[in-house]
Amino acid sequence: MLALVVNDALEGEDIPRRYPAFYRAMLANPKLYRAFLETLTILEESRKGELEPLSASPGYRLDFLNAIFPQSVIEYPAAGQWRVVWDQSVEQMETIFQQSNLAGQPAHYSEEKLLDDDGLTLLRSQVTVAGLELDVRLDAWRSPANPPALELLLAVLDYKAQLAHCCLQASIQWGEYQATATLDRYGLARFPALLLKMILDEPGAKVAAGLRLNLAAAPDS
Repeated sequence: MLALVVNDALEGEDIPRRYPAFYRAMLANPKLYRAFLETLTILEESRKGELEPLSASPGYRLDFLNAIFPQSVIEYPAAGQWRVVWDQSVEQMETIFQQSNLAGQPAHYSEEKLLDDDGLTLLRSQVTVAGLELDVRLDAWRSPANPPALELLLAVLDYKAQLAHCCLQASIQWGEYQATATLDRYGLARFPALLLKMILDEPGAKVAAGLRLNLAAAPDS
């Protein structure tokens, strides 16, 4: 199924329209999303090699990958060091929650029925820094062990495969929530559970805080 979807993407098909179930599954599953991008890159490079004499490139329709790409700020705190900072305003975060697959449910995000299926993507971004081409994605879903909390997973894909993911450290600030995690060799970082009351207003009806994500080299790298 993955190979079929990737091939159709390279042929210019509208993936969300033709494969809606797969598209929703990809948005909710970082591993499937990474597999799609990696397979897409491999097949695209293969096609470029076979069609090198042609001057025109195919009209790939990959705009569906650009659902939530916020602006990033790149900082260089010292020689040889870098840090990328993303800020999502409270309005942006509220919009993301409202556009989740259960947005039609009663507007109380603290209720257990919200985010109990696919979860949602909090942030997606592509950034080039220090010669690296990174695809960054932060996902959240309701914790099955602790329903009033969200599980957070960060996935960082290095297109050029030049980065040691274990040397990267990420931190999140979101309302009363603050956490730091080091990425593993697969480019993944799982954060401690986030209690919904730390980011919602008193009635639990609206998101009350913006989100900040920092990505940088780990201190001991």
